[in-house]
Amino acid sequence: MSDPSSDPAATSGGAVAPLPAGEWTLDPDSSSAEFAVRHFWGLITVRGHFNGIEGELSIDPAGAVAGELRIDAASVDTGNKQRDKHLRSADFFGADEHPQVVYTPSAVRRVDGSGLEMDGGLAIAGHEEPLTLRLDADHAAPVLTLRATTVVDRRLFGMNWRPLGIAHNDATLTVEAHMSPTAA
Repeated sequence: MSDPSSDPAATSGGAVAPLPAGEWTLDPDSSSAEFAVRHFWGLITVRGHFNGIEGELSIDPAGAVAGELRIDAASVDTGNKQRDKHLRSADFFGADEHPQVVYTPSAVRRVDGSGLEMDGGLAIAGHEEPLTLRLDADHAAPVLTLRATTVVDRRLFGMNWRPLGIAHNDATLTVEAHMSPTAA
C-alpha cells in the first residue's frame, strides 16, 4: 500500500482531490476532439475531428479546477471539403464570427467510487450551455490524460439545419486531452 502523503492529490487535511494538483497544459499533438452525428435518417454516421485544439487546466490541492479547452472551429475535418465548408458556416459552427468552441470547467468530483465528473460550460457558435462530463483519468507521471464522451443536442447551440429530418439532433462528442505540467 502506498503512502498517502506521497500522493500529489492528497491535501494536508487528509481529503483527496479527484485529480492531481498543479498547472497543466494540453499537448495538441497527442490530444483529440471528435464528433459523430447520425445522418441520412440514421442510416449512416458522419464522423469528424478538429485539427486545432489547445488548453490548460489548474487544479488546486483541494480539487478546485479552472481553465479552458479551446477548439478551432474552422479546423473541422470530416474528410469532405464541401461538408466541412458547410459545418464552418452560420448553419453550424459559424466559425467566422465564433472562431472557437470552448469548454470551461468549474468543478470536478468523484462519483461511484472511482469515477469522475467535471461540471462546466460548453460554448459553441455564440451559445453556452452547462455540461457535465463523465471523465476517465490516468496519471502516468508526468502526463495527465483525461477522456470524456458525451451526447449533446446540437439545437441547444443554434445548430438547427436539418432539411427533411435527414440529420439527427444528438451529436456524440469525444475528447482525449493529454496534459503535461506547465513549464515555469
